[in-house]
Amino acid sequence: MCGIFGVFSADPQRQFREEHLAPMVDALVHRGPDHRALRFTPGLAFGHTRLAVLDLGPQANQPIGEGAAGELVYNGEIYNFRALSLQLERSTQEPKGDTRVLLEWLRQEGLAGLDELNGMFAFGFHERGRDRLHLARDPIGQKPLYYLVHDDCVWFASEAQVLRRVPGFQARLDPQVLSVYMATGTTELLDGRTLIEGIRALPPGHQMSIDRGFDAVTAPRPIRWFDLSPMTSPVGRVREHLAMSVKDRLVSEVPLGAMLSGGVDSALLVSLIAEHRPLDGLKTFAVGYEGSRDDLHWAETVAADLGVQHHSLRLSRREYLNAMDEATLAQGAPLCFGNEPALLRVCGLAKEHVTVVLGGEGADEAFAGYKAIHAADHLRRRAAAAHRGLLSEDGQNALQRSFGGLPPAHPTDFFLSVYHWLSFPERHHLYRDDFQARIQGDSALFDHADSLFSSVRSLPSPLSRYQGVLIQDHLQRLLRRLDAVSMRFGLEVRAPYCATDVLNSGLGVPDEHKLRFHHGDDLDLKQTTSALEGKRLLRSWAKERGLRTWCRPKNPFAAPFLHWFGAEHRDHWHPVVFRAGGIERFLDMDRLEVLLSANPTVNTAFKTWQLYALSRWLELSEL
Repeated sequence: MCGIFGVFSADPQRQFREEHLAPMVDALVHRGPDHRALRFTPGLAFGHTRLAVLDLGPQANQPIGEGAAGELVYNGEIYNFRALSLQLERSTQEPKGDTRVLLEWLRQEGLAGLDELNGMFAFGFHERGRDRLHLARDPIGQKPLYYLVHDDCVWFASEAQVLRRVPGFQARLDPQVLSVYMATGTTELLDGRTLIEGIRALPPGHQMSIDRGFDAVTAPRPIRWFDLSPMTSPVGRVREHLAMSVKDRLVSEVPLGAMLSGGVDSALLVSLIAEHRPLDGLKTFAVGYEGSRDDLHWAETVAADLGVQHHSLRLSRREYLNAMDEATLAQGAPLCFGNEPALLRVCGLAKEHVTVVLGGEGADEAFAGYKAIHAADHLRRRAAAAHRGLLSEDGQNALQRSFGGLPPAHPTDFFLSVYHWLSFPERHHLYRDDFQARIQGDSALFDHADSLFSSVRSLPSPLSRYQGVLIQDHLQRLLRRLDAVSMRFGLEVRAPYCATDVLNSGLGVPDEHKLRFHHGDDLDLKQTTSALEGKRLLRSWAKERGLRTWCRPKNPFAAPFLHWFGAEHRDHWHPVVFRAGGIERFLDMDRLEVLLSANPTVNTAFKTWQLYALSRWLELSEL
């Protein structure tokens, strides 16, 4: 795992100056504290900061590449590098790590060989023979890659905030993406747009090739090289995919541990690790909050059952707020989940003991763990069918409680009606008239949602299509925040549930193995969600393995928002949210005052937290 940087000029003779580029590489040193380098050739510069995990010697330092074939800057891990090495022409008996294998693989196969890579990665590869730059990113987006076309150059880096240092670039907010953030928490759209105009994320599963002589108009666009493809394998085969994914991710030449939240996902992973190494030497990590019921008791129970060396910490409100700022700076974007500060602190704790950890990201998307969204879509389809007949008065009342009436029939409209922070009426009640005009009717939000659903049309069932949407939207945000807060400390996190075989087989599992609804004809969302059993397959495996957490409801590291961002602490959050020159540029502050002064609920407190997070990012980023 590393930090990468590069610049490729339309002019092949352009000379870059070290004093202009070195600060951008230096800004990535936290990602790779073990080695730093910046290499120049006419029209090209590559920079790299290394976190050594495999092939620890200097032979794997980057940028790497000699001779006429090309050179590479790469961030990530290729788990099948030994198998790829055996396939390479002119392979030798010399042992190689994944960096050198990837370089030789790209020299021989080019981007056509991306499908053979099993791992998480983002890279820049200069093909010298054709004098062409190739950028590529792993299928699910576990490793970030951002780019900017500016001053007749393509600039790229592991972190978007690094590109704000490009000489002559002026950072400006993209109002349309800002509106999407206030609607859903998304800071990067499916087309790669970010909150900063001009800086784009290379989307997951995409590659881009750039030749000399391009300009901002003719510069190539990203091309998708990976699509989700459900595997209709027997249930036992799905289990094999997960077990193999765990085994692959245990390859390391540095100390390795695991996150252990107390939920079924992480407990199952740690249990599977036991098939390959003794657990009495495995270190696990968890985090909770002072004065709050959380996962720590369950994490400690599972840790004791499994016999691991468990480490945990609790955050006070003051520690949480300080960590909010640190996580915001690490992410280079406003926070979107609320548990980023806790994740940041537990990553710092883990780094005191290990360099690599396994985490449970991807399990809820692969195996249908988000009960509320799946229950809501289930009710949408039942309500539409019921509406064709005569709904009873009780049925009409239930729909009114759940959705404010009959839910939208179109999946995209329905998704946006339930998957939001500030609802459409709330946003457009709060938006200033001049900001309203700049977002063009929320066209970016609807385009983003339409693209999400268009990309999953071929998936076999409504449930799998919602899983596909969540993989491409919600999981991307989880992985972005995970990379940002872990690499703040030079900690590598590997996610076995994000292996493409695991995700594709999870999508292909029959729905009855993922969800079960225990209800009659009730149309109430709260009751249906409570009665729904999610992640049935994972729970059954956990039960078979004797894990007491198999029946435990999902309970993420959610901060006590109602207490920390309610009326009791108004004196702290109110000056931040209502700071002059902050969100007042976009929102009517008198109307916002009314909204946030409403009856204290968790929902209102979370809206307060969201606007606090946005306000802190604007101030810390000087935007």
